Amino acid sequence: MIRRLLQAIPAIVGVTLVVFLLIHATGDPALIFLGHDATPERIALFNKAYGLDKPLYVQYGLFLFHVIQGDFGTSIIQGRPVIEVILNYLPRTVILALVSTTIGLLVGMTAGIIAGWKRNSIFDYLLMLGSVLGQSAAQFWLGLMLMLVFAVKLGWLPTSGTGSGLVSIKYLILPVLTLTPWFLALTARLVRSGMLEVMRQDYIRTAYAKGLSQWLVITRHAFRNALIPLVTMTGLNLAVLVGGAVIVEILFAWPGIGFLAYMSVLHRDYPVVLGVVTMVAVVFITVNILVDIILAYIDPRIRLTGGKAQ
Repeated sequence: MIRRLLQAIPAIVGVTLVVFLLIHATGDPALIFLGHDATPERIALFNKAYGLDKPLYVQYGLFLFHVIQGDFGTSIIQGRPVIEVILNYLPRTVILALVSTTIGLLVGMTAGIIAGWKRNSIFDYLLMLGSVLGQSAAQFWLGLMLMLVFAVKLGWLPTSGTGSGLVSIKYLILPVLTLTPWFLALTARLVRSGMLEVMRQDYIRTAYAKGLSQWLVITRHAFRNALIPLVTMTGLNLAVLVGGAVIVEILFAWPGIGFLAYMSVLHRDYPVVLGVVTMVAVVFITVNILVDIILAYIDPRIRLTGGKAQ
């Protein structure tokens, strides 16, 4: 784990460096923010205020130095510390990610287990058809269709926002329904294929020979060993959603990390963009390490020794 954490450092540095260079390649931040009719004095003051009057390598070095201290700079648009801005938007993205992933996981696992158990049944065929449709439907199209039916035509649900407080349930329904189908379909397919492969193994036949019930064999022996690819995919899906479900958040005007990143890019709020990218990189690395630990617990044959699975 220590080795994995040390490997994360160059990954974060590499990601932030690439984004830092790309952002500055889009043009002079002062001219973009102040306009081309800005006076030289205003441009000079702007550059000095945000440290843009220094060479690029100095700017990036100062950025890393401050990040280590938990300081991501100040938002150009909002005039507040970047970390404060991110923490203001992050909770809504986390709620959206957790709810969508949990529903997709629970429904998908149940459907996958039954389909693997009842192979070549009507339920199995319907599940495969539904999985293809769930993974094929573009999220922006699905979101628009849901909005058209349930918000515009029926008037049951709001089209955008989060309601009063942190999140109101009725505002959460459409974004969740838009995000969930892809992961639900993938989960069902992974569990089904894993169950079909595991059910052919010798230890499953041994379990049946011992007189164990079919349900016990499936839940205690077969399903646990079919979990490995599912755990990996769940971790990646959760990391992606926490990093910002950009299309869905923009579509439903959901004030989360994806929406914040999009608006920051549009308004050239460079400190916020760099802060969001750094946060997303840390989330991905943390989730990957947690997935490794969970896999080692699920499958005793996996041992993280010397950085290699034994």
